[in-house]
Amino acid sequence: MLKRRRKTICLIAIVILLSSGAFFALPKGVTPTSEERASRPLAKSSPNRLSATSPLSQRSDKRGKPKGSISMDRYNRIRDGLRCTRLNPRLLLFPRVPKCASTSISTLLYLVSKKYQYAFIENTDGARAWTPNDVKEATDKIAKTLAQNNSRAAYVRHFYYNDFRALGVPYSYITFIRDPVERFISSYLYYHKSDLKHIKALRWREKIDSNENIAECLKHKRGGCETNLITRYFCGSETFCEKGSALALDHALMHLLRRFAVVGLVEDLTTSIQLLGHVLPRFFPREVKLPDSVMHRNANKKSEKDKMALLRDEETVKLIQKANWADVVFYDFAKKLFYRRIKMCGIG
Repeated sequence: MLKRRRKTICLIAIVILLSSGAFFALPKGVTPTSEERASRPLAKSSPNRLSATSPLSQRSDKRGKPKGSISMDRYNRIRDGLRCTRLNPRLLLFPRVPKCASTSISTLLYLVSKKYQYAFIENTDGARAWTPNDVKEATDKIAKTLAQNNSRAAYVRHFYYNDFRALGVPYSYITFIRDPVERFISSYLYYHKSDLKHIKALRWREKIDSNENIAECLKHKRGGCETNLITRYFCGSETFCEKGSALALDHALMHLLRRFAVVGLVEDLTTSIQLLGHVLPRFFPREVKLPDSVMHRNANKKSEKDKMALLRDEETVKLIQKANWADVVFYDFAKKLFYRRIKMCGIG
């Protein structure tokens, strides 16, 4: 009777671990094969359920702003259990975070897709249009492409994190991020100073004054001044993800740890691409050198000069950091995670 009870308890414990997604935090010394990792299903628990023990859920007020310091112990424990493992998914998902070298990486994917024999699916719509109908349309298109090629595919678009388990195929997420202050300034300048026709039209449509400063842009919530956008992309399309709340940050961090194969840094683009080639060898080459016309296709000397001037303004930087507090916390953690993976994978 005692043996049977112990066996039942063990089975229950295993079910709880699987349903909570804890198997993504692998103990040291246990590294599954690429086929095992590629075919392993995602956790069946709701991707939007916040654990009652979350350090963020216990430290937020009614407005979703953190009270005091935020404990990162929970995320650090999961991070410390991750291993360097090659993955072999059938589907690669690349949600393009605005102003984070996404055009360059999309170009890289397009260039190598034929050599590595996978379908390249790109949608140029913005994440603002990421409605349930858009999700269904994307899912149907991906499923159709995979069925036709009976192989692999990469889906590229500005979109918020989404659970694609309905496809029934192993998939991996990748993306790139950058310092939140630099990303915000780049976005602000793009919307306010760009000479591109569609941006000029957007300024006219949304009545954006190209001469307004960052403080005014934040106050009126203009285009290009969306706050905590990195956190939003990793959190998802749920309502609570729309603002930089503690709840949104919690989900963003958990998705980063449990759903993303690689999150590269714009500041270290070459090493990031090397990590992509190491972890996802059937989608990326281990070594690659893109032409300057690709890597710096959006560079603008006037814009760079304006950006540096804003970065030297301490009050402006503090204002941006305060408005994007969740992105600052997220980026700091993601950066440490990136260099930990680089070290574990023996790159550099």
